Amino acid sequence: MYIAMRKQLIVICLLIVCCGHVSVNAQTCMTDKGKCTNNCSQQADSVVHETVSKDGFEKIRVIHKEQGDVSDLHPIEAWESREYFLRQKAVLEKMESEILKRIPVKNLSRFLDYKFNPIICDLNVATREGVVKKVSLCINRKISSLLSDDDIRAFDKIILNTQFAPEVSTKGDMASFSWAIGRKRIQEFLNQSK
Repeated sequence: MYIAMRKQLIVICLLIVCCGHVSVNAQTCMTDKGKCTNNCSQQADSVVHETVSKDGFEKIRVIHKEQGDVSDLHPIEAWESREYFLRQKAVLEKMESEILKRIPVKNLSRFLDYKFNPIICDLNVATREGVVKKVSLCINRKISSLLSDDDIRAFDKIILNTQFAPEVSTKGDMASFSWAIGRKRIQEFLNQSK
C-alpha cells in the first residue's frame, strides 16, 4: 500500500512538473488586446497581432517591457502633422530602406502580388525631441505570415531608433502619422538591389 501511494505521488509530481514546463514555454497566449506570440513569459518584448478588418489586415505591435508613455503629450493638429512629416521625408525614406533591407528579396517580390500598400507604419512622434514614442504596423495577413516575430521586432527597433528633426514651433508636442511602404517603393528597391 505504501509503495503504491509513493508511486502515485511520484507520477503526480512528474505531471505537475511537466505541465508547469509546458505552460511556461508556450509559444502563443491570448491577451485582452489580441494574440501574443513568442514570449509571454516576459523574457523579451512580445509581439501582438490584432485583426482589424475583414480585408485580412492585422495590426502588429511590439509590447515592450519598458513601454513608453505618451499620456503627457498633446497632439498637434492633423494638418501640422502632415506638414511635419513632409519636412521629415528624407528621414522616413531612410527608415523605409532599412526596413526593406531586412526582408528577403523573395518575400519582397511576393509583396508585389498584393494590390494594396503591403506595410503601413503608424507613428506617434514627440516633435520637440524628434523621438518616436509608439509604433504599430498594419499588414495584410498573407504578407505578415511571411514575417517572423524577430522581423517585426527588428522593424520596431529600426523605427523607434529613427531620429526626426526636433521642432518646437507647434502648439502641441506629438505628431501622429501613417507612412505606407507601397508597391512602387518596393519595386524601386528591388530594381536597385539587382
